[in-house]
Amino acid sequence: MTSSFIGKVVDNYRIIENLGIGGMGVVFKAIHIKLDKLFALKMIAPGLAMNENFIKRFQTEAKALAKFEDPNIVRIYDLRADNDQWFIVMEYVDGFNLLDLIRKDGAFPLQNALPILKQILTAIGHAHRAGIIHRDLKPNNVMITTAGKIKITDFGLAKDQTSMTTTLSVTSGGTLYYMSPEQVKGFQFTDKRSDIYSIGMTFYEMITGTVPFKNMDSDFDIRESIIRKKTEKPTVFNPKIPPELEAIVMKSIAKKPDDRYQSTEEMLKAVLKFEAQDPDIDSEFALVEIPDSGKQNLGKKESEKLLDRANLHFLKNLFSLNRKSLFKIGVLGGLIAATLLLFYIFYSDSSLSEKEDDAIAEASQFSSEPAEINKALIKPEIKSTPKTKIPENTALPAQVTVNSDPSDAEIRINGQLKGKTPLNITDMAPGNYNVHIKKDGFEEYNDKIKLTSGQNDVFLAELSPLTGGINLTTEPPSARILLDGKEVSESKTPVKLDKIPIGKHKIEIQKKGYASVTKEIEIKRDEITETNIQLVQLDGKLSIQVRPWGSIYINDNLKKESADTKYEVTLPVEQYKVTVTHPTLGKWERMVEIEADEERQLVVNFNRKITVNVAAFDENGLPLTAEIFIDNENTGKFTPAEIKTRVGLHKLTIKMDGYVASNSEKEIFFDKNTENKHTVILKKID
Repeated sequence: MTSSFIGKVVDNYRIIENLGIGGMGVVFKAIHIKLDKLFALKMIAPGLAMNENFIKRFQTEAKALAKFEDPNIVRIYDLRADNDQWFIVMEYVDGFNLLDLIRKDGAFPLQNALPILKQILTAIGHAHRAGIIHRDLKPNNVMITTAGKIKITDFGLAKDQTSMTTTLSVTSGGTLYYMSPEQVKGFQFTDKRSDIYSIGMTFYEMITGTVPFKNMDSDFDIRESIIRKKTEKPTVFNPKIPPELEAIVMKSIAKKPDDRYQSTEEMLKAVLKFEAQDPDIDSEFALVEIPDSGKQNLGKKESEKLLDRANLHFLKNLFSLNRKSLFKIGVLGGLIAATLLLFYIFYSDSSLSEKEDDAIAEASQFSSEPAEINKALIKPEIKSTPKTKIPENTALPAQVTVNSDPSDAEIRINGQLKGKTPLNITDMAPGNYNVHIKKDGFEEYNDKIKLTSGQNDVFLAELSPLTGGINLTTEPPSARILLDGKEVSESKTPVKLDKIPIGKHKIEIQKKGYASVTKEIEIKRDEITETNIQLVQLDGKLSIQVRPWGSIYINDNLKKESADTKYEVTLPVEQYKVTVTHPTLGKWERMVEIEADEERQLVVNFNRKITVNVAAFDENGLPLTAEIFIDNENTGKFTPAEIKTRVGLHKLTIKMDGYVASNSEKEIFFDKNTENKHTVILKKID
């Protein structure tokens, strides 16, 4: 499929190359022939183009991505169909796959891994607030741009919590590593905590270079390990991981969803707390962009100085992927050469010429060209360029990502309106700022933050809702309470509920046998609202026909004596014991449930006979031959046997010389709708 599309034009997009193959099709790099702009096209495989389930899933991904406006989620521009070929037009990401980086370089240093984790948490948190669960988070669905920013891709298994849409279950080797226990059992069990598990397992692999299941023999073994077996701690593979960070990882990948972080915001808060408390984590670390020309033309020593200046250890790992694409040494020109030379002079000292051989040796290790060429390149530039130094206090712009729980809150920085959460601001000057966050129904949030040169700070504000309360009583009491569709308390009315967010709420009262009551209440700040609700009892009908006749009791109360016609009564919705007796034919008894606005009909026919199978066994399970008595009368039959008796309650007795049964006499209800097979165990008398 991939080669046949290269070079073709599909709806104004010329396909250039294949970027990857997924479960549903292929992702291509393409250029819009009119706009001259690069895009990524995710195209459904031709063999699946007629499969309605796959098309719906493909459309689900498009709708999921279309809801997002987050800098760390790949943007979608359009969903198109050309000659029955469906494809999604997406943002083209110029960068690297996280899984490829892990496979190439192994475990990430914490200074590199933590910023990626924070960006993933911010992005997936945005998705969760939009009602979307990703359900397929893994390292190869995380792209890292050359600017060091992450982009989440492939929402093909996304579940929209705001709809009842279902999706197909998919399992494959790589994906299985990152699936939560409940996801392995079946997608119907997943919620946003399943994404948190996948994030935790992805981070586990980032800081250890592996996942704890790679030595398993089969998918079955992996599933069993995910669901039931204890997960190895990250320090088994990387002893340098701090205990506090390991605790964060293990909590995120707990077997039970209730034992994990309950939201990305909660996990992000734990990560930020760890960073603030761990002195070994470089607080100045940042992921900022270095122009491609700079990455390609700097020798190793110059590169390291520039990267150390900006704390860009992560981008050094990225550079190593592009060594084959480095410019041939000696091809410098124009503004690029001048700019790089200024950087070089600034980070060099007057003694460089004395250490020239060391610099050339290091540069030769980094470059694909011989050391002699590097030396020829360095010397003329040093001699011919004035040693004008860039001021020491030159600062890189600061970045800040401001988020809140809940989101969509108004942000003001130093009194100036900046927008609503979540928000990423990239052009801030380093320094101290006053942050004011406001959202209707919540306490206003004020704090001070310090932005550092070249750093991307993540700031999370947990907003406290303005609350009030309600004192709720019902007649009759002991009713169940639902607030906005959720049961708010295990206790039943009367009850006092506090800390309810201010505003209008829907309260529903439920009690068996009574009509449910739904009422809108308004909660006011710091006030207790008194509410009493009168419940209306529901009724149903019961009709009883007795043949030939009998006396009718309901809950042991006589309702009709010697009834030979249909007896009808209206009763509140509830469960009742109905008993019918005849002086010679026996007794009939059953528990009967009365439903609202329905009629329950019973026919008691004492003339009807029921066949009953009776068997007896000793303690070792061997069959025995014993006498059968019904209502103390010998039936003349021995076990095993079929006997006939009238419907109703009867006493069944089994007798055999030398044996006794603990349940030799028991009252049994015989009816056409009951199980009429009865077994008795006899114990031999010593």
